Amino acid sequence: MIERIYKSIALVALPILLLGQITVDKNSLPDFGDTIRYKTDRSPSISILEPGSDLAWDFSKLTGPYVDEYIFGVPSSEQELHTNVDMILRKNGEPLSLLRWYGDDLQEIGRYEDELIKGKISELTSFSSPAMFRKGYMEIGARDVDDYQSTLTWAANNLPIMLINDLPKGVDSVRLDLKTKVTTVADAWGTLYMPFGTHDALRLRRDILVESDFSIFSEGVWYPFNSARLMNQFFTTTTRHQTEYHYYTEASQMPIVIIQVDDFSKPYRVQYQIDRRIDPDATPFNKEIGLYAHPNPTFGDIRFDFYGYDPGNYRITIYNTILKELWSESYNIAEDDTVDLDFSYLQKGSYYYSIENGSGDRILIKKLNIIKP
Repeated sequence: MIERIYKSIALVALPILLLGQITVDKNSLPDFGDTIRYKTDRSPSISILEPGSDLAWDFSKLTGPYVDEYIFGVPSSEQELHTNVDMILRKNGEPLSLLRWYGDDLQEIGRYEDELIKGKISELTSFSSPAMFRKGYMEIGARDVDDYQSTLTWAANNLPIMLINDLPKGVDSVRLDLKTKVTTVADAWGTLYMPFGTHDALRLRRDILVESDFSIFSEGVWYPFNSARLMNQFFTTTTRHQTEYHYYTEASQMPIVIIQVDDFSKPYRVQYQIDRRIDPDATPFNKEIGLYAHPNPTFGDIRFDFYGYDPGNYRITIYNTILKELWSESYNIAEDDTVDLDFSYLQKGSYYYSIENGSGDRILIKKLNIIKP
């Protein structure tokens, strides 16, 4: 009798447990015409939590003005030589990845790398073995290890002059070889509290190890090359490790949240999906726009984001509508730094904020709106 009772309890409880756990499959992968937008918070105040089940992640305070737009499109003439390509992924209008279907998996078979050479346009890196874009089916406890290599080659005369000067005479080409190992573990599931809603989510921890190595082509032969002795950071062999946490919902197509953490497991950069219907004014980020103060309007908490500003001393000043100074403070700003302030003590209404550089020049003045809940 007792055994039958236990079995009955198990039959009732098991479906409840299974309903709570999130799985994602091929139906939630991107397809032609999909457009996915992310905002970026470069100084998030969030907690990652240990692996586990039925967790709760409070990301409701994420904020950021930087928007990136990802569009999945049909291959065009510029990719006709890549016969295995099924889709092109573009970021802010520029080609980012070449994708193909392999069973229930969507795989990345090429990537346009940018910023490998400062001031140069993106170059296509082809993979000698497919890189994992994302597995078609994932559930808690799943584990994958993917090893792949990619190669990028430049003609020496296409390199900036500062790099050419660091090469031995007679070099025809420079090759960058990247060996990448990606270990992915679905280590947690639970509830995500986002700025625009609540979602059930599955979390993947991704550990990425990248080894880079340079070679030079001269007189018909490739030679290893490392210019550390020349104090040139571009031609230096490196090993880089990155840990990321990707959160998926059953309908998110790409991760609804991507968290990058430092060597001490502290989050330093978060990308999170937004809905154009909720955030209609979101446009792709342009670094040269300058300083942001967000959120605006605000209940009082506000972040001044000095993305793209030169390091140095800056003064932030708050004025009322007749430009009477209400508050002012100077800050020593590092490269791409942020300053978090609380003006909740101010009355509801319109204000202005200004930024002055170390020379006392006012570099901008904009309106700040404070609202009360």
